Amino acid sequence: MNQCFALIYESLFYNPEYQYVFDTIYNQEGYSQLGWSIILSSLVVWLIFYVLISNPYYTKRHWGWCFYLIQGSIAAVICWIILRRIVDADINPDDETLKAYLTFLQIKMSIANFFLTWIIGILFVWILKHFSTHNIHLP
Repeated sequence: MNQCFALIYESLFYNPEYQYVFDTIYNQEGYSQLGWSIILSSLVVWLIFYVLISNPYYTKRHWGWCFYLIQGSIAAVICWIILRRIVDADINPDDETLKAYLTFLQIKMSIANFFLTWIIGILFVWILKHFSTHNIHLP
């Protein structure tokens, strides 16, 4: 799985000048952790919406968009934590240019996780809404 997720992230963010950074993320299974955080945060949030919430109030007021924001925010924060852990433990930047690049990379990857989670969330919504007894017509 690490190789599959690495293909996605490196196609979006790869910079040959910082090959060491991407090798370190790959060797620490960072891409796999980032990918699973997207999938699991989407799945958990939408399972809560479609299975556990049975109150029609939440479905009449367009609360679905709030759930998209929640799942994206969770994935972005988890991405930031995973990358910060890898950077602090294995890369330890002394150079100011490398430190600035790593911070910018964390921001870009967190934003990408936010939107990738929306895509995965839409797929889960299409699947889960058919099993819901209360929220079948939403979002």
